[in-house]
Amino acid sequence: MKRSNLVPVVTGLVSDPDLAEVILGDLEELHAERARQGHPAAHWWLWYEFSRSVPALLLRRLREAPVRILLSALLGVLIMWTVGVLFALASPQTAGYSTVFYLAGHLVGGLATGAAIATVNRVAPLAAALWVIPCWILGAFLAVALTAVTASLDPASAPASAQISLAAAVPDLLAITGVVVGAVSIVVRPRPRTAY
Repeated sequence: MKRSNLVPVVTGLVSDPDLAEVILGDLEELHAERARQGHPAAHWWLWYEFSRSVPALLLRRLREAPVRILLSALLGVLIMWTVGVLFALASPQTAGYSTVFYLAGHLVGGLATGAAIATVNRVAPLAAALWVIPCWILGAFLAVALTAVTASLDPASAPASAQISLAAAVPDLLAITGVVVGAVSIVVRPRPRTAY
C-alpha cells in the first residue's frame, strides 16, 4: 500500500494530526500483515476497512465542532439548491433538454458544493463536505413527506408527478456523487510548494 494514497483522505476526515497518524499506522500494519499472508485482495480489503471507519470519523468531527459542521452543511445545501435552480431556469423548455439540464444542475451543484465546503473548512475539510449529504437526504425526505401530507389533505392539489420511484432518486444520487467528487478533488489536489 502506498501511504500517500490514504494520507490526504484520512487527514481530510480528522482534525487531530496524531489521530490521523494512528489511523494510517494501523491501516499500514494491517495491510502489510495481510499482504505477507499472500492475500491478493489486500489492497481492496484495506480500502474496505478504511471505508468502514468513515461514519465514526464523521460523527467524531460533528461532536468536535457541531455548529461549524451544521452551518457548512446548510451552506452546502443552499449552494446545491441554487445551482440546481439556475440550471432549471437556463434550460430550454423542450422535454429532453430540460431533463438533461435538471440532472446536470444536480451534478454541477454537488461538485460546486463539495469543492466550496472543502475549501472553506481548513480543519477536516472532507468531513465538513460529507456532512452535506445527510442534510440533502433529509431535505429530500421532508419534501416527499410534505408532498404526501399535502396530497392527503387536498388530493386535487397534489402534483401529478408526486410519485416515489427509483428514477426520482437519480438527481439526488448525482448531487451526492458530485459532493464526494468535489470534496475529494480539493482534499487530494497537490499543494504548490512555497520557496523559503
